[in-house]
Amino acid sequence: MSLSVFTGSVHNNQDVLLKSLSNFKTSNELILLDGHTCLLDENRNIQKIPFSFFQQMQLLGVVFVDCESYVIKERLVNRNIYWDLNFINEFKRLEYEYAIQISETLRIKFVKVHCDNVELFERFLVELC
Repeated sequence: MSLSVFTGSVHNNQDVLLKSLSNFKTSNELILLDGHTCLLDENRNIQKIPFSFFQQMQLLGVVFVDCESYVIKERLVNRNIYWDLNFINEFKRLEYEYAIQISETLRIKFVKVHCDNVELFERFLVELC
């Protein structure tokens, strides 16, 4: 498995992202981030990104983009990353559950869209603005 999918420290990664975002965000800008709610540590354990990170982000909504596991596996193989379908399914399940928990706790909008459903994604963005 490629080491590029691992993060040495989930906390440090998110701290760097928050600091970078503070340089871009103004009070009237909407920033769309494409990311995960969980990451892998150096031991290949799935770790939730700390909830405090999502609180500090001042999110307006969460979009969970779902795709069939075999499609994800193909995309990973194209990047020389080899995960079995059971691991992909577990990762997806944990991310989905945590995304819901984040949106409910922060009382923000949540939508689950299929990776091919651009229209639903666009409608959700319009609702946020």
